[in-house]
Amino acid sequence: MTYTGFMAGIEQYYGPYANEFTENTVLAYIMANFRETQLDDLFKRVVMKFSNQYKVPPGISVFQELNVNKSRLRAEAIEHWKRISDIINIYRDIFFEDIRIQAAIEAMGGWVDFCNRNPQYEVLDLERFIDLYILYTENPPTRKCKLLMGISDKSEIIYYGDRERCQKLLEGVDVEQEDLMERIGYKPKMIEDVND
Repeated sequence: MTYTGFMAGIEQYYGPYANEFTENTVLAYIMANFRETQLDDLFKRVVMKFSNQYKVPPGISVFQELNVNKSRLRAEAIEHWKRISDIINIYRDIFFEDIRIQAAIEAMGGWVDFCNRNPQYEVLDLERFIDLYILYTENPPTRKCKLLMGISDKSEIIYYGDRERCQKLLEGVDVEQEDLMERIGYKPKMIEDVND
């Protein structure tokens, strides 16, 4: 989608801007902060987040809000990329506590392909990982985390995240339920306690 196509789509969905100055200011902000390759996704996010009930097109503040969130997620994704790149081991299996990271790596071909990526395309792979991480943050996968296999059949597992939590997830324990019970202070009575 081009910038002019994006603005035409916004005005078609929300109605025209009050004046040319406002439209040009919004367009200038979008051109300064979003690449054309991001415009399809941006359009979907604007439409999903902001109603067209009053037929008023979004102003700069709407795009600033979406951009701040995107910047934070981008920084998170880069930090995960660096940490994962430091622990890469094609022979070892890996378990991610965070389904967004796992889903991004699976979309890039899986753990083995991720470990074997070509250094020549590192920047492109990083951008793809960032885009996938943001996508899976905004649209979380419904599946559970699973073990991603390395090429050795006898290897120790790498746990990315809290080790104990990863082990529980791997065993199929509902850690969200456990976390909720802990937060509300619920402690199940043991059989010995009940008999006393």
